[in-house]
Amino acid sequence: MFGTGHKLAGVSIEQNNVRYIRFKNNNPKQIHKKRSLSLNPGLIVENQVADREALVDQLRQWVKTKGLRGSEVNLSIPPSQMIIRKMTIPSIVDKQIGQLVRLEVETGLHLPFENPVFDYVITGQGENESELVLFAAPRKIVQDYVSVMEEAGLKIKSVEISATALARSIVAGYGHAFNETMLIHLEQSLLDIYMFKGGNPIFMRTIDLADLGRGRPQESVEALPFSAELEVAATTQEHISAEQMVEITAEISRMLSFYQYSLHDGSTRITEVLITGSPTMRQDLQTELQQALPELAIAQVAADQFAQGAKPDYSLNDYRVAAGAALKSQAARSIDLLPREDREAILFPYLALALVMVWILGAAATGMWYATARSERTSQTHLMESLQQGNQALQAKVASLSTGSTTAGGMDREAIIKAISAARADAAGVLDELQKGLPYGAVIREISYAHNGDLMLTVNYTAMNHSADYLTALRGMSFTVSAAIEKLTEGATASSGTVSNMIKYTAVYRVSMAAPQVTAETQPAAGEEADSVGTNQ
Repeated sequence: MFGTGHKLAGVSIEQNNVRYIRFKNNNPKQIHKKRSLSLNPGLIVENQVADREALVDQLRQWVKTKGLRGSEVNLSIPPSQMIIRKMTIPSIVDKQIGQLVRLEVETGLHLPFENPVFDYVITGQGENESELVLFAAPRKIVQDYVSVMEEAGLKIKSVEISATALARSIVAGYGHAFNETMLIHLEQSLLDIYMFKGGNPIFMRTIDLADLGRGRPQESVEALPFSAELEVAATTQEHISAEQMVEITAEISRMLSFYQYSLHDGSTRITEVLITGSPTMRQDLQTELQQALPELAIAQVAADQFAQGAKPDYSLNDYRVAAGAALKSQAARSIDLLPREDREAILFPYLALALVMVWILGAAATGMWYATARSERTSQTHLMESLQQGNQALQAKVASLSTGSTTAGGMDREAIIKAISAARADAAGVLDELQKGLPYGAVIREISYAHNGDLMLTVNYTAMNHSADYLTALRGMSFTVSAAIEKLTEGATASSGTVSNMIKYTAVYRVSMAAPQVTAETQPAAGEEADSVGTNQ
C-alpha cells in the first residue's frame, strides 16, 4: 500500500488550498519545488466542485504563473462519500479477483451512489480465497477533480484519497507501520479520522468542528459503517474549544469501540493514535486524549521530513498530503481511483458487431455451398441417368443385332463382299466416258472421289452454254445416278499446266454414281443355316 517512488510530483486538493511538491533528483531528502494556492471561498463546497469555471480559471492562472504546465502528478483528493468494504473473494488468481470484484460491485454491493469508481487492495490469501479491502467513490466527484486539474494544464497519472497519501509520507519520514493505528488529520475546521489495520485503512470518518460548535448532532458510527463524509466549514480556528473537545473525545471513544467489537469481535483493538495538523491544534488534542484514553500511545507527527535522517523543515508540514502523493510508487500495488474507460465495455459493441458479421458471412457461405453442391449433385444425377439410358439403348441394339444375325433372313457377309467387288466401277472406263462427253474446247481440270460414291468434277469452258450441255451428257452416262452443277464462275481455274486464253468459265459438278446392290442371289439359300456371325459353315 505504501510503496514509495519519486518520479512524479504530488498535488493535494484540500478544503481551501491546493498544494504541489516535487523532489529533487528523485531524492525525498531534497525538495525541488513546492507551490501552494489559496482557493477563493465557494469554489469547493462539501468536498465537491461547486463553481467549476471559476476554479479552472484560478488553477490555470496559478499553473501558468508557477511554471507547472505539463507536469505529471499524482493527485490526492478528500475522502468525500468514500466507501470502504472488507471482502472475501473465492479466488487467488489476480485476473479472476478483478473480475469477481467488478461483478460484486455491479450486482451484490449496495452502494449509496451509482456509477462508482473503485479499487482494492489484497490483505491476505488462503488456499482458495483472497481477503481484500475495497475502496469506492462516486465517479462524478472524482472526475470533477481530475477534469479541473487537467484543464488547468496538469497531467493526472493517478488519484488516491488523503488517508493513504498522508500515511505514506509518515511511513517515509518516521517509519510507522500502521498495524493497529488511528490517524487523526486536523485541517483547519475539519477533523479526519482514519483507522488502519495491517497498513490499510479500513474505516474513516470526518467531523466538522464548526458543526460541533453549533451543537449539530453527528451521525452515529453504526449508521454509516465504513463510510466517510467530509463537510467543508466556513470558518477556521486556531484552537479546539472545550465544548468541541468533549464531543471529539466522545466520538473517538465510540469509533474505538466500533473498531474493536463491531469490526473484529473483540479480537483486536487500536494501540496507537497519531495526530497531524497545525501545531497548536495537535497539542490541544493530544493533551485531551492522553487524559481520556491513557491506555493508548498518543503522539504528534510534525511531518517536517519525508525521509528518515533528513533535516527537519517545519514548512513541509503543510505539504504532508501532497508529499505522500508524490512518493507513491508506480510499481507497488496501491489504490488508484483515476476514472478510466472500461476497455471491455468500449470494445464489446464492436466485438458483438464483428461476431454478427462473421455469423452472417458464415451463413451466406454455407448457403452458397449448399446450393452449389445441390446443383452439382442434380447435374451429376441427370448425367448418370442419361448414361444409363444410353447404355440400355446400346445393350438393346447389340441384342437386336445379335438376334438378327442368327435369323434365316440374315445376310452372309462373305456374299456381300463378293457382290460389292463385282459391282466395283471400272475407273478407266469412267474416265473415257467423261472425256468423250466434253464439248469442244472444254478441259477437265480436277476429279475427286468422295467416300459416299460421289465424283466431284472441275471443268473449264469457252462458253457458258457448254456447261449445261455437259451436265446433260453426264446425266446420260452409264455410271451416273444423278448429276448437278455445284458452282459456276466466270474465269479460268487450273490446278496445273498452262491455261488457254480462250477459257472463260469454270463449272463444278457433283455426280452420284450407282452403289453396289446386294441381291437375293448373294443371300444364303432358303433352309441353309448361318453361323452366329452370319457366314456359312
